[in-house]
Amino acid sequence: MDLKHASAQHAWQLINDPEFFQQWQNLYTLNDYATPYQAPEYIKLWYQHYAHSYTPLIVYQYEHNQLQAIICLAIRNQHIVAAGSHQAEYQSWLCQEQGATDFFQKLLDLLDHYYAEHALHLKYLPAELVTDQLQRIADKDRIQLTSHQRPLNTLDPATIAQSLKKKSNKSRINRLKRQGDLHFARVTVPEAQVALLKQMIPLYDFRQGAINQSFPFLDDHTKHNFHQALCQHHSHLLHLTGLWINNELVAAHLGFIHNKKVHLAIFCYSPFYSTHSPGKIHLLMLCELLAQEGVTCFDLTPGGDPWKNRFATTFDTIYELYRYRNQRDKPIAACLDKGLGHIKQGLAHFNITPDQAKETINKIRRAASPDIISKIKQHLLQDTELRIYQLTEDTAEELTEAPFKTNNLDDLLKYVPCYSWQDRHRFTREALQRIDQGEIPYTYADQSTLLSYAWLIPNAKQAFFNEVQQGMSFPPQSAVLYDSYTHPPARGQGLHQLSMQQRIHDAFTIHQAKQLFIVVTATNNVSRHVIEKYGFEYIGSLYYHRRFRKEEKTNRLPSIYHPQPV
Repeated sequence: MDLKHASAQHAWQLINDPEFFQQWQNLYTLNDYATPYQAPEYIKLWYQHYAHSYTPLIVYQYEHNQLQAIICLAIRNQHIVAAGSHQAEYQSWLCQEQGATDFFQKLLDLLDHYYAEHALHLKYLPAELVTDQLQRIADKDRIQLTSHQRPLNTLDPATIAQSLKKKSNKSRINRLKRQGDLHFARVTVPEAQVALLKQMIPLYDFRQGAINQSFPFLDDHTKHNFHQALCQHHSHLLHLTGLWINNELVAAHLGFIHNKKVHLAIFCYSPFYSTHSPGKIHLLMLCELLAQEGVTCFDLTPGGDPWKNRFATTFDTIYELYRYRNQRDKPIAACLDKGLGHIKQGLAHFNITPDQAKETINKIRRAASPDIISKIKQHLLQDTELRIYQLTEDTAEELTEAPFKTNNLDDLLKYVPCYSWQDRHRFTREALQRIDQGEIPYTYADQSTLLSYAWLIPNAKQAFFNEVQQGMSFPPQSAVLYDSYTHPPARGQGLHQLSMQQRIHDAFTIHQAKQLFIVVTATNNVSRHVIEKYGFEYIGSLYYHRRFRKEEKTNRLPSIYHPQPV
């Protein structure tokens, strides 16, 4: 039986046909390898929310008035992907037994006839569909079929219990409990799922931005509405759990569930509790819960994250399929991949990661500006003085209103670069590193933009300053104020002074500091004026002089502040 296809409005007529939809649902239910990403409800909802970006394309086969096979695709420019695109972790067709390869061959013939200039990308395919016959088709056609290892946890209750009883994990749980009321739970009520999703998004985007240079929800405004609609209308597809201390979310997971399998989708944890490993504790508690619920497998999904391999108890193979637009594109892509592999090997030989190489390239791009000569001159001929100021009592006026928020990831995600030397990814990555070290961000933002930020180190012991290539030590119970910045359009509103006032107050009252330090370049007269206004006293300087290859580092600080050997 020949295949049929429907796109655009014709596809919507099929989706809204009750009989077709029911047969589609039956086919989905009967397929052992199907995942929630092939569920009719999931696909229909995704088509609705992403209609502005993708055109639906449904390819299907009938026999004796019964739906035998179906694949739901989406067209964007000259690319065809599965419905769900990158948000659907698994992408495949549904069919009756013994018909998988035949359906795939007919699909290729149909695409050749109607969409000859389009590439096809399916990620990932279950091993059940990638038969020897299908691999032979791939070898002869312009198809690239790549295998990937998928980490799985088989949820053995004894193994999970043993992990939870380990001394290190018990210690982590006890440390979390000392922070407040520790509570882990699955959330099933749609309204509560929506509320949890809202809490998860900044935790997820912040870490993804810092580590993977992507902000999934921030860069895709439709993503939130789509997942919220899943919670509201198809919560049976979802498995949501959270770990809270009092009412503060410290870790959470949103997964998809079908046929006693849960597929990891959105996993996040708070950087403010990272020293206690809340993500690891959440995953252990989640595995314990899944085993109790009768789930047979927790699919950690491919991706190469080291923590996934640590949690996996076994692995299987899945496949990524890419069909090029024409015969010549495949060998060209293979050469590019080979060249990229050689570059990665070369970087690895010098212990350079791809992220480090990317950052170096970004630095070169930032430096390649009209004032490049001036920058080179500054690098070769440099005179820098950092002035150290100390405050030993709270001189800030009593705060009637605190305009700055602390530890607010929503505000940090609103950072907007204004100058060539600023970079959104680098800002987020450095912010995550600072938070992991116990430093506190103070932020002031409107609906869309981070207008001002500053940092407080509550229990500072030592510091190193790149500007002068040297550091200093601090006495016990010291706090440090640093890195205050105001977005150019928001300057002139006194935000720098307000952040100074609030951080001084918090350092002495909340963090019980005995002395407070701040470091500023000697040429920054505006900041020096504000610092001196609040009673900070100058205690010494660090100097750096450079004349081409010759450099000199000196300091004029009392010996008690000299850096201690590590």
